[in-house]
Amino acid sequence: MKALFNLGIKVIVITMGSKGASLFVNDNDETILVPSIKVDAVDTTGAGDAFSAGFMYSFSKKYSFDFDDLKYHLIVGNLVAAKCIQQIGARNGLPTQDELII
Repeated sequence: MKALFNLGIKVIVITMGSKGASLFVNDNDETILVPSIKVDAVDTTGAGDAFSAGFMYSFSKKYSFDFDDLKYHLIVGNLVAAKCIQQIGARNGLPTQDELII
C-alpha cells in the first residue's frame, strides 16, 4: 500500500466478498472494515462490479476525501452489491436511482 500511496494514490478500497470492504486513506492512520450486508445470496455474479458502481455513484454525488464520506460510499457499495446478489445475473438485482437516494 505504501508503494501505491507514494505514487499519489489517495484512497485504496479492498473488497473482501462476504466480509465487506476495507478502506485505507493516504495520510490517515485510520482504516476501517465496513461489513457486508447479510442477505440470502442467489448468484454472486457481478457483486464486485456492483460494489464498485455503488461506491463510484455515491462518490460522484459527494466528491470528498473525508474519511466519514468515504466510509459512507463503502456502505452504498455494499448495499448495491447486496441487492445484486439476491437475483440471478449480474444486473437483474441492481437498484434503480430512485432506490439510491443519496
